[in-house]
Amino acid sequence: MEDQSTLTPTDVNFFSKNDNTINDGSSISNGLEEQEVTNRIELSAEDETNLVTIDPVMPATSSVRSDSGNGDDKRLHCLDLLRGLIVAIMAWDHCKDFLSLYRGNDGTKPGDTTDSGWGKHTEAYAGELEMFSGKFQYFFARAVSHICAPGFSFLMGVGMIMLKESRMRNSGWDKARVCRFFVVRGIVLILLGFVVRAAFLIVPPPIHQAKHINRALADLFGFFQVMTSLGLSMITAAPLVTHALPCLTTEATRETDSSAVSEPSPMTDSSAAPLLLPSNHDTPNSDVRHPTSWKKISIIWTVCTLLASAILAIEQYLVWSRQGSDPGKAHMAGATTFGEILLRFTFVPGEFGSIPSLDYYPFLPWFAITLFGIAFGASLVLHSCRGQMIKSCTAYSGLSLLFAFVLVRFFGGRVFSMRGWPLNEGRAYPLISFLNVCKYPPSVSYILLTMGINLLLLNGFSRIGHPDKYFLSRFLWTFGRVPLAFYVLHFYLITTIAVIIRAATGGVPGIPLSWVILVWLGVLVIMKGICDHYAAFKAKTSPESIWRFF
Repeated sequence: MEDQSTLTPTDVNFFSKNDNTINDGSSISNGLEEQEVTNRIELSAEDETNLVTIDPVMPATSSVRSDSGNGDDKRLHCLDLLRGLIVAIMAWDHCKDFLSLYRGNDGTKPGDTTDSGWGKHTEAYAGELEMFSGKFQYFFARAVSHICAPGFSFLMGVGMIMLKESRMRNSGWDKARVCRFFVVRGIVLILLGFVVRAAFLIVPPPIHQAKHINRALADLFGFFQVMTSLGLSMITAAPLVTHALPCLTTEATRETDSSAVSEPSPMTDSSAAPLLLPSNHDTPNSDVRHPTSWKKISIIWTVCTLLASAILAIEQYLVWSRQGSDPGKAHMAGATTFGEILLRFTFVPGEFGSIPSLDYYPFLPWFAITLFGIAFGASLVLHSCRGQMIKSCTAYSGLSLLFAFVLVRFFGGRVFSMRGWPLNEGRAYPLISFLNVCKYPPSVSYILLTMGINLLLLNGFSRIGHPDKYFLSRFLWTFGRVPLAFYVLHFYLITTIAVIIRAATGGVPGIPLSWVILVWLGVLVIMKGICDHYAAFKAKTSPESIWRFF
């Protein structure tokens, strides 16, 4: 059995200068003809539809078959599985927020939703840090969902690379059309965020009741969330993915690639220079193999790393200037001027001045994570053996990030850590204090911890093979193929359940956390059926269908 974690070799031309032709000289047509090379992998009509499928918060992954006709599915299932796990954990966090009676917050007592009873509750850069009354089970119930937002941002970066490759190669799109497509999808994501917010009109989560902001205006427009961040990140990344990176890599490697293709091969001709050569990875019987384009990979990683580092450095400076010597006594003042409002959407979270609204997801720090996803996706496109790359790269990278997190928390002081142990916060609860990282905005230590976990999970999923092997992987695979539909619908399902629970309990605002676990499992079962039906429907639509947005 061939490795289940690879893409088709025809995907390697992401950084081609000629956007509408394959580097072996053959043009792209709607019906892909049989190739004369015995071991060449091709796309079937159905596979091509799957290849160009992408949700705004998911990467498109390809499905291919070998010429042997056995139809072995070669989709990058590990990406689907990681995405599915992320949305399942996200559903847990939302069930906890909407349904839980006792969240274990500092000073909070069961059923007490007054301002004084709510106690200290912040994961942001300013204000008294939430320590969950020293109860690790409540801290874990919240912290487990920290991997979700960075996971979405990272996978979106991977997905933008994959979608550009597939649309330009298999649908004949030019770079301008792909760029417009990303911009439109980014706008749709932002608008869908408000569709999701409408669920809060059904039943506000307890934190909104406690802070007395359960008015319709505040519930609908009062919180710019992860969807806003993802949408703005996609719009910002569009010209980088479609124009800037291909231009940089093509010009920088023109001379190298020209010499590399001086000898024609059965799969290329000399007219392809200086374009990227397709590689025959995972076709062991082929006599033709081409090296990984390490120079192009290094250029992309350098550009993305420099941009991300600059963003995070600016974020760190802006946060430090507002924290002062004691973040616990700092205050997130409401934004009133144009410059302050601009910072709310770009770098520093907080409230707006005269309107009941706040933005906890300024998009640029999250865009930095998307940049790493773009670099990772480009490496998949340019590498000669993607399956092996995922298994080795994610393992080493994940462990390295976690090791760096430990170093930063123990020896970094305030550098790279905005809250918690390095700032002597919550030392009475050492484990919670050490792991309690700043999410709003994401600190470097938060990114190291969550992305280290995400990469190790991706590594584990890459070793599973086909998701049909296991019951749990089938569940996650279903969610991972239609994550945006899951995201939108699960909010309304959870709020409907909240209404039923409150009616059955005489208006009690929630249930014990242990009961929430059972409700969450029930939500996943219901969503599994909904997602199965939607995935089957979506597979029958054309790549241009509006239903492909979900």
